[in-house]
Amino acid sequence: MNQNNIMMMQNINPESNKQGIKLIISYANFRNEIKPKQFECFENDITFKLIDKMIPNYQWNLMKLTCEEKKIHPFLTIKENGLKNGSVVKINFSINIIFKDCYGSAKCISIDENYPIKKAIKFYLLRIGKQNCYNEFSFSYNAQKLNVEYRTPIKVIFKNNMISPKVIFHENNY
Repeated sequence: MNQNNIMMMQNINPESNKQGIKLIISYANFRNEIKPKQFECFENDITFKLIDKMIPNYQWNLMKLTCEEKKIHPFLTIKENGLKNGSVVKINFSINIIFKDCYGSAKCISIDENYPIKKAIKFYLLRIGKQNCYNEFSFSYNAQKLNVEYRTPIKVIFKNNMISPKVIFHENNY
């Protein structure tokens, strides 16, 4: 009778075995906070769930997260990404780019500094519902025209103005 009770107690929470070991993972924003925020998770959780707790509305296709200089893939498990108890997740520095049109309307996009300007422009066009209308707009920064096909990293284009938001104007071509 006692053996049955012990066996039943061991099987009360079969999900705990599937989730794996409970971990505490920290998150430091790009300012590298002195005391990073801590989050609980399980090693078999999909990393995106942890990231969503850390950074609500995380744009996984625009920003890169790293741990010990290794890129974190949001759709792998915590264990597959090599995260362990006490790991610190960091976001790569992102830049706020402000797109202004000739009427003064503005939209801000936060994007990883290593991404090409092409990706920022495409994301902006997607946000305004004009994703297939590249020819309708021209983009410039500091009186230099930017082409939607430029693969130059954002940090190179804005190297003299990395801290404050960046301004790119667009105008209709008609």
